[in-house]
Amino acid sequence: AGNGESSKIQDFVSCTGASIDLAKSFLSSNNWDLNMSINTYYATAEPSTSSIEEESVPPPQPQVTERLFQPRYSGRVRQRRKPSSWQNQPSLAKLFKPPDDINFKGSFEQAADEASSAGSWLLVNIQDPLEFKCHQLNRDVWNKAEVRGIIEGSFILWQQENSSKHGQWYCSFYGVREFPHVAILNPKTRQIAKIWENVEDVVDVVSFQESLTEFLRTNSRASSKRQKREHTSSSTQDDDLLQAAIQASLEESATSSRGPKSEIKQHQGKQRPEPGPDVKVVSSVEISPDIKAAVKVSPEPDAGPSVTTLRVRLPSTMGGEQLRRRFFKKASIQNVIDFVWDHMLKAENVPGKGIENLVLKTTFPRRTLNKKATLQDSKLLNAVVQAEFDD
Repeated sequence: AGNGESSKIQDFVSCTGASIDLAKSFLSSNNWDLNMSINTYYATAEPSTSSIEEESVPPPQPQVTERLFQPRYSGRVRQRRKPSSWQNQPSLAKLFKPPDDINFKGSFEQAADEASSAGSWLLVNIQDPLEFKCHQLNRDVWNKAEVRGIIEGSFILWQQENSSKHGQWYCSFYGVREFPHVAILNPKTRQIAKIWENVEDVVDVVSFQESLTEFLRTNSRASSKRQKREHTSSSTQDDDLLQAAIQASLEESATSSRGPKSEIKQHQGKQRPEPGPDVKVVSSVEISPDIKAAVKVSPEPDAGPSVTTLRVRLPSTMGGEQLRRRFFKKASIQNVIDFVWDHMLKAENVPGKGIENLVLKTTFPRRTLNKKATLQDSKLLNAVVQAEFDD
């Protein structure tokens, strides 16, 4: 081969890596055209090379979805709990077990009503399962016999997780952002009476026990329903006597224009003797026809999706009784006032003011409700309101 052919052979070999004989074969068959020979080589060699590469690459593995841990409930069907689930769990789970035996099962309103009827304070604990301090609270505080004794005697414990329905409502309503959250609430007004800002004071059982004892010492409440009823009866009797004195004064003023004062005193001496301790004066107080005008109250509806339950607390001067009734969600606040007024008339417990002075107010935060608004617009679905008389 000439120098030109030898040069093309070397270029072909260096470019393709083929042997000299194979280079001569491709160049001679393409009339020693270097570019055409290289293109022909790759055109004929590429299928075999790619087939070898395809055989050497393994096929992709199928996609698989797996769960890293077993959730508490799988799917929509709850797993049936075993009777002795905690006994079969490891000892670590027993150590951090929540206080289910003393924890109130129900909503916040139900817990508050239970505490109010029992004359106890409401002790609220909101926990975040991702915070170790919450589990430490279960282990070091709630499971201690000393703390349990204080709670069972003076508190209703309501513990919820922040992710539960009731826990989310409480955190949104009271603006809770840090956990564990521990607070004492007045069950009647739903206002926070004490809150622990420092977490260390809560998980330390000695410090927490001292805080509860100090709170009970400075904030006494009736310890039984009997004491609460006695206090209510006493205050009601005082109000009755005051009401009788006011009515007597009004009658004295009206009679003074018809006769001498001596006749008035003589008439009063015969008709209004001094009330004894066992005499209920309210029934003898005359209520003006304008004040005790009857109202029309619609029948109580049956439970359903368009019906809600409302609890109404009467004024403390009337014993603080709590009424409970179902209303349509589209019923107005005036409909509820009519129901309360009708109850007062039947119980002969009207405090000398007209229905136009009767209003409804929310418990917390305190605000007077518009009488023309509906329960749904006022966000009073399954709520508690306070009935009061405005001046």
